[in-house]
Amino acid sequence: MSGITWLHLSDLHFAANERHTWDEDVVLRALLRDVEGRIESEGLLPDFVAVSGDLAFSGGADEYAMATQFFDTLLQVTGLSKARLLVVPGNHDVDWKAITRGAAAIASSLDNRQAVHEVLSTAEDRGLIFRKFRHYAGFVNAYFGTELCFDDEHYFYVRHLPLADHRLAVLGLNSAWLSMGDKDRARLALGERQVRQALEAATDADLRIVVLHHPFEWLQEFDRNDCEALLMQQCDFVLHGHLHRTGLLSLTMPDAGAMIIATGACYESREYPNAYNFVHLDLGAGEGTAHLRRYSDQRGGFWTKDVMTYRNVQDGQYSFRLPSRAAAPEERRRDAPRVAVTPAVDAALLEANYLRRAQTSCNALPLGLIDPRAVERTRQRTMDLLPLYVALDTQTPVPLEEVEGKEKRRRRDAEMEMARETRPQTALEAAARERH
Repeated sequence: MSGITWLHLSDLHFAANERHTWDEDVVLRALLRDVEGRIESEGLLPDFVAVSGDLAFSGGADEYAMATQFFDTLLQVTGLSKARLLVVPGNHDVDWKAITRGAAAIASSLDNRQAVHEVLSTAEDRGLIFRKFRHYAGFVNAYFGTELCFDDEHYFYVRHLPLADHRLAVLGLNSAWLSMGDKDRARLALGERQVRQALEAATDADLRIVVLHHPFEWLQEFDRNDCEALLMQQCDFVLHGHLHRTGLLSLTMPDAGAMIIATGACYESREYPNAYNFVHLDLGAGEGTAHLRRYSDQRGGFWTKDVMTYRNVQDGQYSFRLPSRAAAPEERRRDAPRVAVTPAVDAALLEANYLRRAQTSCNALPLGLIDPRAVERTRQRTMDLLPLYVALDTQTPVPLEEVEGKEKRRRRDAEMEMARETRPQTALEAAARERH
């Protein structure tokens, strides 16, 4: 089948739980057989596989060992190399136990564009926040080698694929870097910096496909206003997961037009309507087809055409016209805007951002200086200073009633009243009272 074809998977949820593992194995083994069957019977040999997040269930190292086995088999079935397997993290790829108080404090303060830009451009802040991807990063770096790496500097990527005489670029974006738990809706951010840098790296592409985990409505309003507009104006397809249901949405606006394709969860439970899809583009005809697949747990379990999600999708296939840019690559190359990487600086926020960074960096105590063995044992490089901090006192005594300000406490015992209990003056009080 000529043209460009991709396989879209999401929300695999590998978990180290015996019951969960057994049921998931039943569903995903059947999925691999179904992918092989679509390739043989319908010619849907994918040029690449997009996995839009939630490879694991809780970001644990043993869960990625299971993902490794699945992807090895998937690549055998599709005949693809690891360079054509494109993964991004989701909120279930976050190890919540690795979120420090400092990282949580930074995340809770990111409620405007400039604050997000400052954090993403500061190595120390990124190091604190991206620690929660430690096991996901370990999997990506070990499995893909030189093909793909992940750390606090390389938290997104752009993969260039020359396909069907077109220059295709896949923008693998990280929408989960601000995830802190189950209540993430309208609290996340891509960050204009991440989006603009990815678009700049994909400037020369004829066809741009975005892969991320969360839909745009899960972003904070200021971030959605920036990032959704940029991506919809300059990209052709947006692939995401997270919602655990299939969705097809074609948007056409005066200055933007792209198609959003949401795939369901590959595995949620055996009873759940699990889903995945193939998409084929006929660039010459300017048409595309989404092949929707759905799992049924009846009669031993099998995957079949999804005729249940949309009333007007016949035989599990949805045909659509390609976005105008995809159908006219020469015009797109000529008219493609050049985007700037560095946004304007808001001077009013510089002081607040500086104080936040100072507070965060001062709160991180290098654990290796205190106990190098603890670093080897826990793989934790820093610890929070706040729970260990003890305020300094001077040797100067002051009346005990000054703890409560000017209000004097009456003593029942006259003898105690005459003695007037004292306490040490704190260093902070001394610094405030003494000029030298």
